[in-house]
Amino acid sequence: MKKQIFLHIGHGKTGSSAIQSCLAINHELLKQHGYLYAEHRSFRHAKKNEISSGNISPHRDPNWFESQALAYIEANDSYSNYIFSSEAMFMRMESFFKSMTLIPSSFEPHILLALRNPIELLSSHFQQAVKRGGFTGSFLQFVEQKNYRVGQLARASKLIKAFTDHGIKFTLANYSCYRNNITDFFFDAMGISSLVDTSKFRLSVINRSMSYDELNFIILMNRIYGEELGSRLSDALVNHLPNQASDTLPLNEATLHTIHEVNQENADFINLYLEKTTALSFSYTPTVEKDTLNNFSSDQIGIFHRVLKAFFKANMPTLKDKSVDLIKNVALMYETGESISKEQALELMTIVSVFKPENKLISGKIEEWS
Repeated sequence: MKKQIFLHIGHGKTGSSAIQSCLAINHELLKQHGYLYAEHRSFRHAKKNEISSGNISPHRDPNWFESQALAYIEANDSYSNYIFSSEAMFMRMESFFKSMTLIPSSFEPHILLALRNPIELLSSHFQQAVKRGGFTGSFLQFVEQKNYRVGQLARASKLIKAFTDHGIKFTLANYSCYRNNITDFFFDAMGISSLVDTSKFRLSVINRSMSYDELNFIILMNRIYGEELGSRLSDALVNHLPNQASDTLPLNEATLHTIHEVNQENADFINLYLEKTTALSFSYTPTVEKDTLNNFSSDQIGIFHRVLKAFFKANMPTLKDKSVDLIKNVALMYETGESISKEQALELMTIVSVFKPENKLISGKIEEWS
């Protein structure tokens, strides 16, 4: 039997973070059974059930399959199965196709691809654009900017054709049908469902969508301060309040019809490779009746920005001379070789807590050392 190279390629907003979290947490267990999920710096987030980027970095390397995946396999050649996961692979599979001839004959690639119902996916990407991209418009404006097109469907159709032409094994899943069970589906495809207890991951919510009120607030922050603050606030809400109910916004009938018309051909093609019970659908049920996100004028936004900037400047924590001296003295210990005392460490951590009051590590260490 050939060794397997599993590539879980997303796409985005289809439960990837939950899958990556489960794989990272069970890294050692899987190794014992011949499955190597390559270690990666994102493990520290994945193991805390936070947003993760997976265990390979295609966005930084146009030759990622050869230079990262195949190189890692060559350096760790004692395993029977290798697992790589990253949503970034979805748009960068050209590296894989280009390097296919370099795959040893004793290996077989197996692609794991998750899809999602088209309008539901547009809604999810609208939320992501607000959360991480600084978007400040309505759901309708977002759909119009996309020309009603779900790019992931077109890309998935192209990839499926390429997999079929090259005789590459692939497994498809419609996330809209599996949702919290998507981890079980793909683990079963990889043959590890009996090795890993995924029950707690079915209940885990990672990188959830926002509620209507949260969307309103983040859009306002995006308008006033730009995407950096909006992104930070969104991550804090998502990570600290994972079970907050999320909302989907409505679209008018004409818009829904146009989305269906523009994307029908790609959906029909993909459905040829899905079970009828899990076929892609254009059904969509909003949870709120209005899409009236804040409509403040540019003059109003300017006033908000000016007043808030002045307020934060006046109330921003500052370091006292004593604290500055402590930081300087601790830095100088690098030259003297002295060790930092528990009292100094506690004082430094207390200073840091002023600037990051909600950081659990900081508050935990202060409690432990006090």
